Amino acid sequence: MTVGEAVIAVFCSALACAAAAAPRYVATPLGTLGGSASEGAAINASGQITGRAQRADGSWHAFVQANGTMQDIEAPGGSASAGSAINGSGFVVGCTKRPDDTQWAFLYDGAGMQILFQTLVPTSPADANATSLGCPVAIDDAGRIGGSRYWSFEYSTPPSYLYFEGVFDDAPQTLSALANGRAAGTHFFHVNAPQAWLMENGNTTALVDFNRESYADAVNDNGEVTGAWHQDPHNVGPLHAYLYSAGHITDLGSLGDDSYGLGLNNLGEVVGFSGASAFLYTSGRMYDLNVIVRSGLDGAWLTRAVGINDMGTIVANACDPAYPPAFPCRAFRLDRLPDDDPAATVPTLSGGRLGLLALLLATLGFAARRRR
Repeated sequence: MTVGEAVIAVFCSALACAAAAAPRYVATPLGTLGGSASEGAAINASGQITGRAQRADGSWHAFVQANGTMQDIEAPGGSASAGSAINGSGFVVGCTKRPDDTQWAFLYDGAGMQILFQTLVPTSPADANATSLGCPVAIDDAGRIGGSRYWSFEYSTPPSYLYFEGVFDDAPQTLSALANGRAAGTHFFHVNAPQAWLMENGNTTALVDFNRESYADAVNDNGEVTGAWHQDPHNVGPLHAYLYSAGHITDLGSLGDDSYGLGLNNLGEVVGFSGASAFLYTSGRMYDLNVIVRSGLDGAWLTRAVGINDMGTIVANACDPAYPPAFPCRAFRLDRLPDDDPAATVPTLSGGRLGLLALLLATLGFAARRRR
């Protein structure tokens, strides 16, 4: 072995010449229903996506996209609709608004849209009561549907509902997600600070101490939860995304600003947003999705990722920051490249490794001069 070969061998051993483990993705626009914008809301295990998209007349309709085709979920007598969640069977829940301005919860079962019940958001505290129902925000694989109630007394509980086969049950405050018999959400009216909770086997658990501000946005089949919390017990500083697992909270950090976890798969991978960028958290590290997407964005900037399945497929949105969140947006599906794909990984060098590289290259140059 020559001196150069020996140095290179040492270099590769020290710097891991095998490409870095950062995942890489390709992006595919979800498209629209004839308009100019779309917004993804959720993805299921097989990669079906729901959300809302504009039609040519400017109205927004709920959709299901599968195998590259976006299907309009037509609302009977409706003028607008949006899908909010999708389960493993491809069933979608959301809300539709009729021309008379009334709003109704719907279930789409693959064959057509079924109207479930009227939703009513009170215009004043005096109008709120136990029958004031918000739009569904979650559906699990068993078909249970979850959403929020509205009550006239600020500290009344519970202001959320579970709905299954025509029957309503109560759920803890402000339900956000369902999975495999579990529910998660946020108690906004807690006396000290908003409080993230997890309900499983009929028992509700606060995820962090009662004085710390926290929010829950997604739960997986293992009872893991993500959302945002203050790592500082006095609620000082930015909110960070977290992963709750088996009674333990892991702070996921940020990309330099507040961060929020919005989606979670059964492998403990989290997606969400930090500042103006969508992120993926995997293998103990947070990545800016705009950096690890290799192609397909065509100049779009992903601002928030809302769902990830066990294949690592992500639904994310590129939204104009000059407008309120989620409008106008372009929705994308992000597919993970295989690890053995040449485009999947690239070598990365830390500052310390760059220093080692410089030392090795200097050694190589010195050895070459001596041979001459």
